[in-house]
Amino acid sequence: SRRQRQMCIRDRYIAAMWLWDQGYLVCRNMSQQGPVDLVAIKEHEVILIDVKSECRRKRDGYKINRSLTPIQKILGVNILNVNVETGECTYV
Repeated sequence: SRRQRQMCIRDRYIAAMWLWDQGYLVCRNMSQQGPVDLVAIKEHEVILIDVKSECRRKRDGYKINRSLTPIQKILGVNILNVNVETGECTYV
């Protein structure tokens, strides 16, 4: 849906700004599909990133953990959780 696309763009923007503040050059995937949302580069380090919103279950507030797809595991992708309320990002 349009709302979901807007939320994905917001989450990726927050993640990109967080990485940029840490000195990374950030490149993004232009398609809506694929195993990688962002590529972060600093000197000789390259990080492949899948951005996810930090979500909690409504019934008990338990944090929902995301997992990598088989292709993401092969590629060495990292999941970066984004807390949209605080702008805080954490690797899973």
